[in-house]
Parts: sequence; C-alpha cells; structure tokens
Amino acid sequence: MIKLALALSLLLPAAAHAKKEKPMEWKGQQGGPIDPSAEVAADEGAWTRLWLQIGQDAPPLDFKKYYAVAVFAGERPTGGWIIEFQEPVNKGPDAIVRYKISPRPASRRWPSPSPGR
Repeated sequence: MIKLALALSLLLPAAAHAKKEKPMEWKGQQGGPIDPSAEVAADEGAWTRLWLQIGQDAPPLDFKKYYAVAVFAGERPTGGWIIEFQEPVNKGPDAIVRYKISPRPASRRWPSPSPGR
C-alpha cells in the first residue's frame, strides 16, 4: 500500500496577517499525487481541482478572505511523515510559505501493510 502525506493550510491575505490571525490546517496520510508537489488555490476552480487530487469534494471556502497552500509529500515507503508549515512571510503583494517534510520519530512511525495481511 502506498502511503501519502498531505498538508493543507488555509491562509489569510496579507492584511489579515497584520492582525496575527492563525492559519487553519488540515493534514492527512492518504490521497494525493504520487510525486511530491505544492500548490496554491486562490479561486474556486483551483480549490476544486486540489480536492479532486485527494478524491474528496471541496468544502466551501471564502476566497475573499482566504487562499490555500497544499503540500503533497508524495509516495513514501512508510506512513508517518509530517509536513510542517512555517509562519508565512509577506513580501509586498506576495506571501512566502515555507514548509518542511520529515519522518516522525521512529517510535511513532508505522510500516505500510504488506499485501495479503
């Protein structure tokens, strides 16, 4: 079985970051593309396509208030990978969103099930 890690962060536009509102996050271990990637959804079409990649219907999102950044860790040999977002940094009209993909500590990792088990 393929284990995939995904993290999705809903971010507020630059003006709202000045108020220090926290981004919202959704994380999961299944679904998404096999190859690692990162995407930004700033409109309804991109949001819908993003959620289709993980086989789910897109929840409603107010794009006047939010945009989304999704990171797909891609296929991994085991489950238990973590995607962590750092605090977004505003650069003029843009935002830089840094993230890190790392394995959980060995004591909290689990192997992928073998076929037939």
